[in-house]
Amino acid sequence: TSDEETGGEWGALWLLKNEPSVLGDAVLNGEPSGLTVRIGEKSRVSIILEAEGKAAHGSFAGYVGENAIMKMVRILPLVAMFQGTPARLTEETLRLTEEVMKGYRQQYGHESVTMANVLKEVTVNIGTIQGGSEDNIVPAYCKVKVDTRLPLGISPAEITEMIREKIHSVDPSIKVSWARPPQIVTESTYSSIEAEITKKLAENSEEVTGVKPLYSFTSGGTDCRFWRKLGVPAVSYGPRVYAMGGVDEHITVEDLITTAKVHIGTIMDYLSGGNP
Repeated sequence: TSDEETGGEWGALWLLKNEPSVLGDAVLNGEPSGLTVRIGEKSRVSIILEAEGKAAHGSFAGYVGENAIMKMVRILPLVAMFQGTPARLTEETLRLTEEVMKGYRQQYGHESVTMANVLKEVTVNIGTIQGGSEDNIVPAYCKVKVDTRLPLGISPAEITEMIREKIHSVDPSIKVSWARPPQIVTESTYSSIEAEITKKLAENSEEVTGVKPLYSFTSGGTDCRFWRKLGVPAVSYGPRVYAMGGVDEHITVEDLITTAKVHIGTIMDYLSGGNP
């Protein structure tokens, strides 16, 4: 939906709350999956950190005022330490994670195969820093936004509390909050490989490409998570994306045509119950 990139509160979530027919029995999403059968995704938790100081003239620095940016600088390394925090996996979710890591390696045409390890750990990106008005003024306020992506077994509430405790052990005055409303912050979600829509998608992919498809997760986020939370199986299938997030992000025409064929076949098979 239109606001999928910013959380989906007024797109997919609004539709699910206000239009019952949107729920359906299954979801087939066209997100780029590298021609893998994507069954799940990591959780995204965007966290805001706020530091308050006291403004003063820059020439008085160190004697008058309190520099909010310097307060933030001291705690950011603590936040960065959560990069690589391992997933808490059961025997079942460990097997699942190792299976979808194979497909993850195929999804992104420009990345190294070792990047699949993100499915087993927390990632932390300190994305924006705002503070100060001029270099001759001691800044009274600093705000940082941190993007965290969570593997299976770690909840949004858990990672937020872990980060808050670490920060407050050094500076209790730093405020820690979510950047997004709680109704769009979800745990990692996935649909069963045995779900009917998943099986039909895998069958059609193999028929069109001649290759048995791999299963995958994404480390990004999609609208599919809202359906999964309501018990509706939701899967994605799309082309491989190159230079994702860069100036030359693109897909190939061949992958696009393959995706269209697989979607059409999957929809027809699912709606007909597999009968010709």
